Amino acid sequence: MTPLSTRQLGEVLGVSQRRVFSLLSAYEAVFGNLPRDKDGVRLFPQEALERLRRARDMVLHRRVSSYRAAFLQLVKAEEDSPLGSEDALRLLQALLDRVGEFPALLALVRHMRKDLDEVRREVAEIRLILHASGFENMARQDAEANALLGTPSLLKGRAQEASPPSSASAPSSEEKDGEEKPKKIPWYRYPMG
Repeated sequence: MTPLSTRQLGEVLGVSQRRVFSLLSAYEAVFGNLPRDKDGVRLFPQEALERLRRARDMVLHRRVSSYRAAFLQLVKAEEDSPLGSEDALRLLQALLDRVGEFPALLALVRHMRKDLDEVRREVAEIRLILHASGFENMARQDAEANALLGTPSLLKGRAQEASPPSSASAPSSEEKDGEEKPKKIPWYRYPMG
């Protein structure tokens, strides 16, 4: 807080002594009395000085008709915004102080996302193995486990691959020639990734 006399405040704001008294009267009517030091000199927090400057500019540019109207408009604007100007400045400064940490945080998030994708893939493989071995049907008997179980995601996409086409029963020309086809790997043993 800055202690200022009315003369000093007039110099800071660039207004006459008479305007300073009008400004202070309107300010204290809207925001309450400013604190004073032991000698009775008003103490001005940075926020109060900023409000005084903004009210002076609003009256100077004829956006409002009086200082009181300017301060009332500032109160309404402050109520609409979730942060006061000092709080917003502190928050912005804290963010600026930590800008250097953002690349490291982004790298950490990418690494965690990669790990999460790998865990999801492993869980899908485990569910597929459990489904193929019949353990999933046993787990469905348990009401708590049943709520968590659904068709394995790997099984959903490959259900069409598992059903043989109608022409698959007829031997191909290669099989007729005596050449053996390599063994087909079951769909649930396909490598992931």
